[in-house]
Amino acid sequence: MSATILTGCANAADPDTELSSVTVVDGRLAFSLQIDQPGVGIETVRATGDTSPCPQVRYSLRNETSIEAVASNCTIPPNANRQIGNGRHGIYRTVEDVAHPIGLVQQQTKLGPAAVFSQEYYECTNSCKRWNEPIAIVTLSKPAKAEYPTLVVRLGRSDASMEDLTKLIGGLASASAQ
Repeated sequence: MSATILTGCANAADPDTELSSVTVVDGRLAFSLQIDQPGVGIETVRATGDTSPCPQVRYSLRNETSIEAVASNCTIPPNANRQIGNGRHGIYRTVEDVAHPIGLVQQQTKLGPAAVFSQEYYECTNSCKRWNEPIAIVTLSKPAKAEYPTLVVRLGRSDASMEDLTKLIGGLASASAQ
């Protein structure tokens, strides 16, 4: 699996605005994302093998955004999508896998149609904080690998809004191996 990362690229239309660009081309996914924040790149990559009961790959960005894909043949563990919080965000292939999507709307992206919604999420250590976590599930019109037909984009910051998510997925585009 390889990932190409480009960060801090200047926007040619407005040289005073700094953008980040992330490009991922691996055996499962091929996409690029332009982000309206300087210095945002891939922080971690987690992947399971294709022989796993639930093959998946997740790219975590430095701005608490995650982009993941779950194979269509994934056997989602029982209760995996029922209690969302404390690091458990759900395992989603389509919006049908989401227990309680809030404010579900459809949005077109350059990669294909997206189901955009939020879900209740919480973090508890000494006290608990609850918020609605923005998520988009993009159905890829041309997946790099047929077994990974969707891309899940999740904003993990408690101050993230649906507007932030809509803007972010507007920066998705296709990518290919060079």
